[in-house]
Amino acid sequence: MVVGTDGLIVLPHMTADAFVLPESKMAKLPEIDLPDRNHYHEFIDVVMGGGKETCSASFDYAGPLSESVIIGNIAARFPGETLEFDGKALKFPKKPEANQYLTRTYRKGWTIRT
Repeated sequence: MVVGTDGLIVLPHMTADAFVLPESKMAKLPEIDLPDRNHYHEFIDVVMGGGKETCSASFDYAGPLSESVIIGNIAARFPGETLEFDGKALKFPKKPEANQYLTRTYRKGWTIRT
């Protein structure tokens, strides 16, 4: 869900078409015809060498998308506050207590290279 100053856009994941609220705003939007795709099948086709070299939801796309979802989940822990995120440093410079939600403590033998 994307919340704007005049309404919001709801983008369901693989279950329905996107829609705008309030509905009065929906009528003003042009209709867009997008081809049907199944990104799960697309991934398997790429892995199996089915003609495409990359997925439409490649890691170049999925990485930043995942980052924005995680940041949104962290922001939900601080209602009514504006959080600034430094993408290069991967930190919330003005809200250090939010940084604890960016990673976790891993069990012995499991680490992430930074």
